[in-house]
Amino acid sequence: MNDDIRAKAKALRLALEPFRDVRPVMSINRLIAFLRIAESEGKSITEYAQDAGVKNSVLVSELVRLSSKLINDQPGPDLVERRQDPHDPRIMAVNLTEKGRALLARSLAAVKE
Repeated sequence: MNDDIRAKAKALRLALEPFRDVRPVMSINRLIAFLRIAESEGKSITEYAQDAGVKNSVLVSELVRLSSKLINDQPGPDLVERRQDPHDPRIMAVNLTEKGRALLARSLAAVKE
C-alpha cells in the first residue's frame, strides 16, 4: 500500500471517529443516511430513500435512530429532525439538528488536521 492510500485511510478514520462519541456502535447505513442528509438538507424521506435506493421504511428506521427519541422512548442522539415543509404541509423535510451540525463540523475538522 502506498503512502497516499495510507493517508486517505487515516483521514477517513479520523473523520468517522467523532461519530463514536455519539454512539459507540453505529451502523454504516445510519452513518450514510446522516451524511446524505448533510449533503442536501430539507428533502423528504421519500427523496432520500429514492437517492439511496432503499424503501421508505428502511430509511425511516435509520432516521428514528438518529432522532431525539428512539422507538422505545429512550433518548436518541438528536442528530436529525423532521419538520413540516413550509411549502407543502403534507411533506416532512429532514434536516440536521444543531447537534448534528456540530458533529459534522468535528468530523470535517478531524480530516483537516
